[in-house]
Amino acid sequence: ETIEDGDAVYEGTAETTTDEIDPTKTYYYTAFAVDDLANVSEPTTLLVEGKEVTHTVFNVTVPEGTDVCYLVGSMNSWAVDEGIEMTKVDDTHYTYEAQSDLTAAEYKYVHGDDWAYVEKDAQGGEIGNRVVNAAVMNDTVAKWADAGTGIQNTKAAKVCVKAIRNGQFVILKNNVRFNVLGTQF
Repeated sequence: ETIEDGDAVYEGTAETTTDEIDPTKTYYYTAFAVDDLANVSEPTTLLVEGKEVTHTVFNVTVPEGTDVCYLVGSMNSWAVDEGIEMTKVDDTHYTYEAQSDLTAAEYKYVHGDDWAYVEKDAQGGEIGNRVVNAAVMNDTVAKWADAGTGIQNTKAAKVCVKAIRNGQFVILKNNVRFNVLGTQF
C-alpha cells in the first residue's frame, strides 16, 4: 500500500475526520503521516466490517404535547389509516423497530388519522419524503401541520366511537348529562 492507492477521505492537519459509510459494506482505511520534508510514514490500517441489516429502527423527536405518532410511507402504501403506531418513549420521543430491512423505503410522520396531521418544517412548509438510508434512522419533526391541536380532537373522536360501541357514551352540556340517544339522565 502506498499513499497513492485508494480514494482520499481526508488530507490535512486535523486529528480526526469522519466518513459517510454504508453499514452493510466493508471498508479498509489506511492512514499516513507526512512531515515537512514530504517523508511518508509506514501505513496504519483500519478495517470496518459491514453487517447485514435485518431490521430498521426509527427514532423521532417530536414537538412537546404530541399524543401519538405514526409512521406512514411506502412500507404501507402511504395509507395514513394503516400508519404504524410508534411507541412513546417520553414526552418528545417515539420509536419503532421494523422487523425487516426497509432500506430505500420512503416515509413521513403524522400524528393523526389523515394528512392534515403530517409533519412540517420549522416554517410550516412542506417537507420531502424521508428515505431510509441506515439501520437506525434518527429524525426530528419541527412542527405538525395543525400546530399540535388537532390530535386531541381525533383522539377524542376515536374514544367516543369506541364508547358508543360499548354503550358508554355520555355527552355533557352545561353540566347536564345526556346518553348516546340524547335523552337527559
